Amino acid sequence: MQETYKRVELLKKSLANALSLEATNQMLRLGGEPELYSKNRRDAICMFCINLQMGLEKCNELLERYDEVTL
Repeated sequence: MQETYKRVELLKKSLANALSLEATNQMLRLGGEPELYSKNRRDAICMFCINLQMGLEKCNELLERYDEVTL
């Protein structure tokens, strides 16, 4: 799945504002972007970080640790 710039920016805003997973997916839908999908490893990591309100910096550290593209 090729991720769009808009989706990345929405995910960044979600993590920066400590939104819930439900609110994040709603924001993605309203923005015309696909919801986070748990069977996609990068999305699953983002979901984990959102659920634990880890913030953008910690999420990027975790994405990097698993060799995924950072936000």
